[in-house]
Amino acid sequence: MADIKNFETKTQKQVREIDEKLDSIAQEAKSKLAQEDLRRNNGASVPDTTDDFFSTIADMIELNRERKDLLDNN
Repeated sequence: MADIKNFETKTQKQVREIDEKLDSIAQEAKSKLAQEDLRRNNGASVPDTTDDFFSTIADMIELNRERKDLLDNN
């Protein structure tokens, strides 16, 4: 008999993959912010990354919408 605990539905797999993407995006954003802070603290000029920031937020919102749709429809 299959171990039920290790069974993952297609929806659960898709949600887990989205969660992993969100975690990856968040970690990358934190890393970029830390690098910018370090440069700024060392007196270096830091390019304006506002567009990157909003692009990252938009990506995360879209992934959260996909995640919500998957959970609502299953």
